[in-house]
This record gives sequence, structure tokens and C-alpha cells, in this order.
Amino acid sequence: ARIATERRYVRPVVDDSDVIDIKDGRHPVIETLMPIGEEYIPNSVKLDTTDQKETAMLGNISGVRKHSLAEAAGIKAGEKLISVCGTQVKDIIELSFYASDYEVELEIENEAGEKRLVNIAKHPDEDLGIEFESAVFDKVSTCYNNCIFCFVDQMIPGMRPGLYVRDDDFRLSFLYGNFITLTNMKDEDFNRIISTHMSPLYVSVHATDPQVRCQMMNNRFAGELMDKLNRLLEA
Repeated sequence: ARIATERRYVRPVVDDSDVIDIKDGRHPVIETLMPIGEEYIPNSVKLDTTDQKETAMLGNISGVRKHSLAEAAGIKAGEKLISVCGTQVKDIIELSFYASDYEVELEIENEAGEKRLVNIAKHPDEDLGIEFESAVFDKVSTCYNNCIFCFVDQMIPGMRPGLYVRDDDFRLSFLYGNFITLTNMKDEDFNRIISTHMSPLYVSVHATDPQVRCQMMNNRFAGELMDKLNRLLEA
């Protein structure tokens, strides 16, 4: 109780909602063991049960180009891509990989929810002619930093919803040049980048000094930047 009073800890409010919303969260044990002169960096996080559920990897088809392989196969806008050659693909990058063959099997779901298999004969580098609502099928990875320079937080209200998405997804960096911090990536993400030689990626560095970067991004893991960069560079 004395330490809680001295450090101004706040008791969490527990309710029946499905949301965990922590602002400037602190850890009493780690904070106590911090080396003299080093400041503990509080972390904020917001989790919803919808974020934790397994996301169905469906590619929502927004358009089919005229005279394309997809049009000839009867694929239509409004339908969904379920799998490619038996594999549920996470994004258009994986789609391109699995579709690079002489024969491709697509599982398609129509607007009535009925599924069918579509077999297409093609050249390995021939495009299917399918356009999607999003380049990412399994949900864009979002940012849990609280950067002092975050341009999304500085957006004026009333703009289109997509401008307020705090994305930190390496796939969008590869496809569109979006900047990423490397703090919101899992080990499997690094493995995928390395195994597929996914390059270039655009990294938001701002500072290489670990303590400075942690303070700027309000994330105690942000100081691991150089180790992560070296892991990618040395692969």
C-alpha cells in the first residue's frame, strides 16, 4: 500500500465488457528493479475480444478485370476467395506465390455462401485478373506504441476512416511503402520476411539509442531496434 501510494498506482476498474483498456500501464516488480538512472516506460494497450478471435482469411473480391483468366472462369465481384491450391492465403503476396504455377485451384464462395472449386490453367507469371477490397486478408496489424510524433493521433476529425488506422504491418510496408516500427512484429513475421526475401521494407527509426527510442515511442521494447535490423540485414 505504501509503494502504491508513493508511486501513484491506480487500481483497475473491472466490469463485464469485452474490452481491456490500459493507459500508461506499469509493472511494480520491473519498476522496482530498474537500474538507477533508468526510467520505466509505461505502456498503453487496448484489446477487444474481436481482436483475439481467429480471423477468417477471406479475400473479398471487389472486381474482376475484363478478358482475364478469372472472368473466363466465371469468378465475379462480390464473391470471396477461400483458398488457393488448398491453402488459406493471408494476403495478395501469398496469393501471388501460390498462383505462380501452370495450374491453380481456387476455392470461391459466392454471395449466397455457396462454395465451389475453380481450376485455371495458366502460365506461372500470368495474372489471374482478380482485384480485392484489401491487400491483406487476415486483418491489418495495428500499432500499440504511443509515439510522441504519431501522425495518426494528430489527424483532424471528419476524414475518411482509413486515415485513422494505426497500421504497423510489414506487408503494407513491402507493398505500399508504409513505415513500420518493428515493435509490433512476432517472431513468425521476421521468419517470413527472411524466408521470402521480402524487400524493401521501410522502417521508422527516429533514434538508435535504446532509451531515447523507448521514450519517444512509449514502449519499453522499442530499444531492441538495432538487434532486429541486424537480424534482417544478416539474413
